Amino acid sequence: MFKFTSPLTNNNQEDSVASQGSTGSTDTTATNDPKATTIGARSYSTAQDKDSILGDATNAKKDAKSSAESISSKSGVGSKSKENNNSGKDSANKSKEFPALTWYHKLANLAVQSLELIITPALQEKLRTRYAHEDVTIHWRPNYELMQVKLWLCLAWGYLILGVSLSIGGLFFAVLANSGLSKSCLLLWLMSMLLALISYPQALQNRYWLDLRYQRKLLIFNSQTLQSQLVPQKWWLGKGFYWDSKHTFRQQAIQQQFKMAQHPAYSQTTTKMGSSWLHTLDNGEQNIYLDCEHTNGHMLIVGTTGSGKTRAFDLLIQQAIMRQESVIIIDPKGDHDLREKALATAHKLGMADRFLAFSPAFAQQSIALDLLGNYAKTSDLAQRIISLMPNSANAGPFRAVSYKAVLTIIEALQALHKKITLLRIYLCVTIGLKDLLVELLIDVCQRHQLDDILQVVSNPAMDTRAFNVVLRTYVKDYHPQIQEEALLNLIELYKHDSTHLTKMLATLLPGLQVLATPPMNELITPELEQAHNRVLFNLQSLTTTNYILYVGLDSLSDATLSGNIGSLLLSDLAALAGTIYNYKDIKKPLNIFVDEAGEVVNDAFIQILNKGRGAGLRCFTATQTIADFNVRTGDREKTRQMLGNFNNWLALRTTDFETQKYLAESLRRTRIQVKQGNYANKDAFTNNSFSESLNVENTPLVTPDILAELPNFEYIARVAGGQIIKGRLPIVSLDE
Repeated sequence: MFKFTSPLTNNNQEDSVASQGSTGSTDTTATNDPKATTIGARSYSTAQDKDSILGDATNAKKDAKSSAESISSKSGVGSKSKENNNSGKDSANKSKEFPALTWYHKLANLAVQSLELIITPALQEKLRTRYAHEDVTIHWRPNYELMQVKLWLCLAWGYLILGVSLSIGGLFFAVLANSGLSKSCLLLWLMSMLLALISYPQALQNRYWLDLRYQRKLLIFNSQTLQSQLVPQKWWLGKGFYWDSKHTFRQQAIQQQFKMAQHPAYSQTTTKMGSSWLHTLDNGEQNIYLDCEHTNGHMLIVGTTGSGKTRAFDLLIQQAIMRQESVIIIDPKGDHDLREKALATAHKLGMADRFLAFSPAFAQQSIALDLLGNYAKTSDLAQRIISLMPNSANAGPFRAVSYKAVLTIIEALQALHKKITLLRIYLCVTIGLKDLLVELLIDVCQRHQLDDILQVVSNPAMDTRAFNVVLRTYVKDYHPQIQEEALLNLIELYKHDSTHLTKMLATLLPGLQVLATPPMNELITPELEQAHNRVLFNLQSLTTTNYILYVGLDSLSDATLSGNIGSLLLSDLAALAGTIYNYKDIKKPLNIFVDEAGEVVNDAFIQILNKGRGAGLRCFTATQTIADFNVRTGDREKTRQMLGNFNNWLALRTTDFETQKYLAESLRRTRIQVKQGNYANKDAFTNNSFSESLNVENTPLVTPDILAELPNFEYIARVAGGQIIKGRLPIVSLDE
């Protein structure tokens, strides 16, 4: 059975045609749907048309060996596959039996090399581009022109040797002038060289395309070259082409004959991962630009380890810095190269003083972040701290009690006009709840002149029994008139059974303890006296000055600590977005880059994606799989809610099927024709049958398996508006 895809055409055809004879039968089914989309430049509905795009399979098998040797002589690459090893043994055996065959190949390769020495590199490049606008599908067949060049050059060498042999006894050219046979050899030599030169341009072009298919060089730029590529208010995404229906047809048609697409000389020897031939489905590579306005709808970057996510961030971050926009880089793993490139770009633009770095791994050099400094309501701060608790199916009651306790303490600290820090909250929850209550009660009594209660509470020798009497007196006699809700809530929390409260706070305290003890308490929400020897940065400053803030979380050393800091940072950003949205008339772009997002995302991040556009926030989020979000949020519905807010996505190589399926299904679909044939031999007396059918299949414009075959730094992207891009990311180096 064979299967071959062909583009859908609008030609008037019968719905089905069937014919059967004594020796065979044929069924053909076509479509006349007016909504059908034509794939490719022309219709390929017959076997002859199929051969025009992929070449004749029979001839390919015959010429595979000679073609492989011709390419290997040029590129220095030999096949290591088992099949090619077997063919190599067969070739060696044949060479022993037919020595002339070995001499033919050696002579042909020598002739081609001599011809390439004659033609200058400039002329070779001109010949390569001569056929740049022809149908790209011609380059997926064997390089017949190279075989012709070898044949004619071998004949030319033969005629030349024959002419030299006839010239023995005198000068060569003198004999040629007086000998008719020598003149014939000269004429045949000239004709052979002329025919070789005629076939050489196309042969060179075919070899050039083969090199592109399997040995395409990486795009490498320095910062100066990168700046020359930029266009105002656009992101540069490297080089590529816009993917449409014809590329889907070409891809599926080539995969049906993949042995021909995977040339023997390159099949096993290339060290690059992925199917690099995918980028040669179109012969016109161009600069790819994306409007900055489109990224206001955020971008998701997906790719497996080593596929190029960090290099994609390099490219986008440097462009944002060159536009002098505010940048926040949240890097859980702490990639030094990412940090150094951002710092080098800022230094070259005279913005080195605006580059700030936070890193728990290098506490002495790190700045301090006030991650509890931006909030509209105290409930926002409480929710921010509760986000440190792990997600689980039975966490509801624990989260409710923890939220109430933290909110009560925050309101009490605010009533006392004290700076709200994680250390103060942790101490109050564990050992200092009574001290906080006494301090707040004294403050209330002083403000409302409750001298009788103040006299008892101010006594250092007050025992627990007397303190409880004072609390009952305040609640019964004074609170209805005073209405100090912060004090009443704190009294209620103090009266709660301490054993039960400790159990309910057990899931909150471990994460809070790590952030509230040295050196983390000096890096996150420090007291002013603790930050005298380091920069204390509030995210509110990003709205007035274009800072570049790098946050390296060192997740490899402590993933829990990294996730907690990242969650606090995202929650503070969500509060900042609300402030900008409500109170800022001019909303400056704020670019947020979150690498390995599965380690830090929370409910606040969903709010940033959902409402950040109105505040000028652009989120560029990188992850390996969608399952990373499921693990972090603990809820698949929240993950879908998060993914639904990304208007753009860029997919590098990804091996997770769920991720591949989600990305492919978000693209529009196209319709292609599929030709199928069946052959059966029913008995020994020529009762054979053959059937062929042409059916219509509805397929994604990019199939999921393609996303698993992308080479490093190559991507498929869908941008706002529905355009699909096949592109290559450049590598931006620090060298000038």
